Amino acid sequence: MDGRQRHAGVDADRLGFERIEAMIRSLPAAAHEQAGRWERGLLLAGLAAAVLAVTVRQIVPGAAGAVLVLVCVVIELVTLGISSWLSVRRHWPSFRHPTRTFAHELDADFVHYRRLVAALRRFPHAQLEARLRYLRTRRQSMQQGLSLFTGGLERLGILPVIGVLYLQFRDWRWGDWTRLSDVNLLQALLIGALLLVYLTGWQLAIVHRRTAVYEALLAEAAHVREAGISPVPSRPGAAAPVGADVA
Repeated sequence: MDGRQRHAGVDADRLGFERIEAMIRSLPAAAHEQAGRWERGLLLAGLAAAVLAVTVRQIVPGAAGAVLVLVCVVIELVTLGISSWLSVRRHWPSFRHPTRTFAHELDADFVHYRRLVAALRRFPHAQLEARLRYLRTRRQSMQQGLSLFTGGLERLGILPVIGVLYLQFRDWRWGDWTRLSDVNLLQALLIGALLLVYLTGWQLAIVHRRTAVYEALLAEAAHVREAGISPVPSRPGAAAPVGADVA
């Protein structure tokens, strides 16, 4: 077992989803594909401040409560504003040249896809098919549970967050800081529950999307293994596929 395999923490001779995940994570990612720590942290801080803004008035009455509400609102606006700016800056090339950027992403992803398939096809066809059948069953049950929990992946976009902000600020006038906390305890709990379900749904959606990648890789690897096709054309000086040392 070489250094790369020890770093991945998986058995080089064993096919498993942990190994597939380690292979995927070893691939270079585009700069716009993943949000940085600051972008993610500020988004979470803004959502947390929104929850506090609608609940603190119920806990701290009087002028002190109004001051705390004002602080929470300022934190919410600043953190969400900076997080949105970082997101726009990260995706700006896609906004300027959407078709060119998408074509470039497809080419890069296809190269990575072929390398991963070339690594997986070295495992026996029976193992690939067994993992694929199991994964499809789990994906089906996961889809049913996710639909029951969130009502569908298409409802997990940015619109729920914008909707919550609209409901919070729809009747607000500049300087009327107490208006922001004009909700009862039940409304505050419902808003907090909505944000919690939203974040949990995003986590489930990310997992569901990754299982779709697993399924595509296993299906293609099983196909090329059975057909005896090489997914990576041999050429002088070509880089070895990820996991090429797999027996």
